[in-house]
Amino acid sequence: MQAEWLNRLSFDKLTARKVTPFDTKRYFISEDVIEFTNIIMSEYGNLTPPNEGFVYWAGKINNDKIIINSAFAPDTISTIGSVEIKSRSNFDFVLYLSKHKLNHIANIHSHSGSWVGHSTGDDFMVPFKKPGLLSIVVPYYGTKEKLLLLHCGIHRFDNDFFSQLSNKYKRNRFKSIQIESFLFDSRDKNISKWK
Repeated sequence: MQAEWLNRLSFDKLTARKVTPFDTKRYFISEDVIEFTNIIMSEYGNLTPPNEGFVYWAGKINNDKIIINSAFAPDTISTIGSVEIKSRSNFDFVLYLSKHKLNHIANIHSHSGSWVGHSTGDDFMVPFKKPGLLSIVVPYYGTKEKLLLLHCGIHRFDNDFFSQLSNKYKRNRFKSIQIESFLFDSRDKNISKWK
């Protein structure tokens, strides 16, 4: 089983390309959600040593109009090269979605350098993988610049795999807007790494 998994990974990485889907989806992202995500990513990135960070995005889906008005920072186990969501925090995220009547739309995490592709772990260990899920990779641990989607890798899960969206698609389909937002930080700030 492992050999088949590794062979598929090698093929996928060699043939990886950015895609411009032929659809009518439009993504509208709250400016507050973007700012919240910037803060969370930079907090992880400014740890010593820097850690990968993670945030969930949620919102409303109305046919091909997707409004992202919520961000949820889960409690994690993070390192310089990985981030894992604690089980209890995933449970809390599901309750959060239910309470606010929201749809899970994206997972956002950071990488150490400029590469914003999907790693092996990103492809296969993604929480709540479902058709249409976005996986956004932020470069330089989110510390070099504000979250600009054109500088991030935006991957969408369709047909049982993630494809990285092209810059053309991102420019035409993603827009920041000012709307009321829900922001929640469920990280345990009492543990030593945050002190």
